[in-house]
Amino acid sequence: MYTLLCIHKHTKKMIKMKNIVCPVSVERVPEHLPRITAFAVVSLLLAFLATGFFPILLFVLGDFITRASGYSQYSPLNYFSVGVSKFFKFKSGLIDKAPKLFAARMGVTMIGLAAVFQLTGLSTVSAIIVLAVAFFATLEFAFNFCVGCYIYSFFIFPIYNKK
Repeated sequence: MYTLLCIHKHTKKMIKMKNIVCPVSVERVPEHLPRITAFAVVSLLLAFLATGFFPILLFVLGDFITRASGYSQYSPLNYFSVGVSKFFKFKSGLIDKAPKLFAARMGVTMIGLAAVFQLTGLSTVSAIIVLAVAFFATLEFAFNFCVGCYIYSFFIFPIYNKK
């Protein structure tokens, strides 16, 4: 659970919100690996937007599918992240893997939709979706801010909490 500081509308005082819930698992990953992967995702998506080279989008989709399926050890971008981490000897604490798995599943959905729109000639819609994913990945790598946690908290968790 995250603690979020917000400014109350009427009193203008800082208040703490403890209502952000992330999916939880027993698996842990070094904190810097998803951030390096997010940087690679942003780079590839921007390359796709600059060139329109559709195989880049398919590569990113395939990588998201690999990670979303729980087989991140076979993900080319994860392999790249591990290599960069070893080369620069990055060290960081361990974090829960479940939010990253959820984010990868959201990535499959969004990049899959972008690919479909691209194939059907709706390249502007595809570009908007790709830009959204690039923006979310930028928040992850630059600020360690996981949009997936908020999506999970406000849309997924209430459904499962009722059950």
